Amino acid sequence: MKRMYYHWQPELSTTMIYWSGTMMIGFFSLILSLEYTRPYWLSNTVLVIFFFFVYLGWRRSLCLTDTHLEIRYASFWKVKKVLYEEIEWIKEGPKGIELKTKITPEPVLFNMRRKTKEKFIKNLTAKQTTIHIFYDDTLKMSKEE
Repeated sequence: MKRMYYHWQPELSTTMIYWSGTMMIGFFSLILSLEYTRPYWLSNTVLVIFFFFVYLGWRRSLCLTDTHLEIRYASFWKVKKVLYEEIEWIKEGPKGIELKTKITPEPVLFNMRRKTKEKFIKNLTAKQTTIHIFYDDTLKMSKEE
């Protein structure tokens, strides 16, 4: 079976801090490149660091396989595999989903685009029907709202 990936972002404040820092690195590289009229090793090095952070931010995804749900974080060493039987419930909201497993004490919030969220829910229910999925209109982009 083909693995399906669905990109997500953490809660709003963490997302804004991460992508603002990443864009600062990119703008710093552009500023360094304006100092010289030819390619400059320092600006190219900073540009490579910028693309590395863009890759790490894009790496955040949920992956559906035949037996488990794989949660990929920005940290490349952090991949969590959750069996479908370990998922207690999934709360679907207007901006994303909240996932509660038997392993974690608190639910985890995954912000997604609307179309990505709908595809994820549709493909998850096609794989497993034992997971309790319900819609909650009060689910926001962060826990503090």
